[in-house]
Amino acid sequence: MRKRYYFEVTIKPETLTFGASEYKCHLQAGMAATADLLSKEETVLQYLLRKARLITDL
Repeated sequence: MRKRYYFEVTIKPETLTFGASEYKCHLQAGMAATADLLSKEETVLQYLLRKARLITDL
């Protein structure tokens, strides 16, 4: 079973409204939100090549 790690972060939105045209919602402090944080984005080939380099460096 993999451990899940949780980090407290502060997210600053580019605008204080969310939605389209007449369905806009004003964002306010304290609203609940969920965000996915990406630390690295790579293709499957890049991942495999990186792992292969790590194995050969041992």
